Amino acid sequence: MKTKGLLTALAFVSLALTACAPGVQPLLDEYNALFDSVTERGQGGIGPHAKDWLYEHYEVGIEGTLNLYAPLGCTSYRWELVPEKGGHGKIPDKFNIDIYGGKTQHLYIDLKAAQFEPGYFTLTCTVVLNGETITDEASVNFVDNSDERQGGGI
Repeated sequence: MKTKGLLTALAFVSLALTACAPGVQPLLDEYNALFDSVTERGQGGIGPHAKDWLYEHYEVGIEGTLNLYAPLGCTSYRWELVPEKGGHGKIPDKFNIDIYGGKTQHLYIDLKAAQFEPGYFTLTCTVVLNGETITDEASVNFVDNSDERQGGGI
């Protein structure tokens, strides 16, 4: 008797849920619309038609990491980091961008290990994709945010 009642309740709940919505996708779309997508830039895929994969500016704490990607499937990758003209950025003596991913699609820089000081830099990524050389550039500000974490900020 209990099983019959449970099956009847389950059938009623299933019927009520399926009658209210045309499917799961509209519910998911409504939920996802509540959030700003961090990956919106890459939704169309990165390729010759989408030549701007880096944001214009990044700000990274000197005790953090800079972790970026270039388009997949390129025949070559070259990352370059230089101090901005007139800026106060300085490349540490032991820093070598090839160690940090200069010949791959992925750039990962551990700023603390590389011993960067605060400053402004220009990051350039040049790739060869389908025989076409594509370059993208971003300004990067390495900041000392240690005071904020220790409660010494404003």
